[in-house]
Amino acid sequence: MDEVLVLHFVIIIVACCFAQLGVRTGRTGNARIRVNYGIIISFVILLVFLGLRESLGKDLVNYEKIYSSPLQQEFSFGESREIGFLFLIKVLNFLDFDFQSFVFVTSFIMLLLLYTSYRKFFYILPFGLLVYFVDWGYPVTINTVRQGIALMAFLNASLYINSNERFAFLKFLSFVIIGCLFHYSILAFIPCYFIGRLKLKMIYFLFLCLIIFIISFFLISNIFEDTLSVVEKYEKYVNDPSRFEEEHTFGFGATLVLLLRLSPILIYNHIKRNFPSFLSFFVLYFIGLSIYYGFFYLLLVTRFTFYLQFFELFTIAFFLHFLLKKRRPIWFKLCGVTYISLLVFVYVYKFRDFLLDQVTSSHFSLMFIDFSMRDL
Repeated sequence: MDEVLVLHFVIIIVACCFAQLGVRTGRTGNARIRVNYGIIISFVILLVFLGLRESLGKDLVNYEKIYSSPLQQEFSFGESREIGFLFLIKVLNFLDFDFQSFVFVTSFIMLLLLYTSYRKFFYILPFGLLVYFVDWGYPVTINTVRQGIALMAFLNASLYINSNERFAFLKFLSFVIIGCLFHYSILAFIPCYFIGRLKLKMIYFLFLCLIIFIISFFLISNIFEDTLSVVEKYEKYVNDPSRFEEEHTFGFGATLVLLLRLSPILIYNHIKRNFPSFLSFFVLYFIGLSIYYGFFYLLLVTRFTFYLQFFELFTIAFFLHFLLKKRRPIWFKLCGVTYISLLVFVYVYKFRDFLLDQVTSSHFSLMFIDFSMRDL
């Protein structure tokens, strides 16, 4: 297990270092440099790492079943077999590629969308990759292959929320459509184009998030059981007895993760004043956290909010960039190093359960809640 953890850290460090090299190259503005080799090498490293992985979490059997069975490849809206997902499988089957090729190609699509989502804020890419790995983006996208691609498409769509570009809304919708080809759930977040344009003062925004949390918390049982349980394929999320047998406590680990999640709010006013086009990421991210905590015990709802929580790839990345930027006072940089150290600590703390369960239990899926640790 220690060897696997070391391998993960080596991959993370090397990929981030090459991404940083790519950022430095991009800042030189050298017209003769047409290809950013640092970014490309970083991309290839992660592609090989993700493309050659053998586990996709609890959905592995289901993906293999769909890939190998023609009957499973028939389009059915009720079965969530999105047309882009099935088209990709049919093409790979036609070319007589094996299932690992499917893993490799879907990893390529997901990573390509991840990297392109930083095209307007390329300078925070290294921090974004760090957050993706050591926090929770990577384990989430291991299991949710289709939703993982849709999530990354939504990150690209969000770049046009506060954009002054011509046809910004149509560009937003174009990436939503790309995501919809792999997971229909992205359609529910089209209103985010308007929600993300909120420019409230920090005190009013915090009050809004508190109201959202309270509403989510008090509606948790009625809303969930009365609406989602009527969809037969999701009844297991409501009635699964194993989810109620585990011990739940809000201890040190959960408190630490909560503080790490909330820390970027400290620069909300700075973003509002100096980076208004970036504010939508903060707005949607903290609204997503408010809903998540309100519904923390219900796996389906928390999984649904992944679209909003994934904005941490921008918000926390920018927060680290803000702290570690050149010419900052030494105590700023110490705070940045401490923040990264705490992220790594949480990653190591959770790694045992991640490796053991591969997102098969609610332990890793809920992330914010401390569960009783398993003895290996």
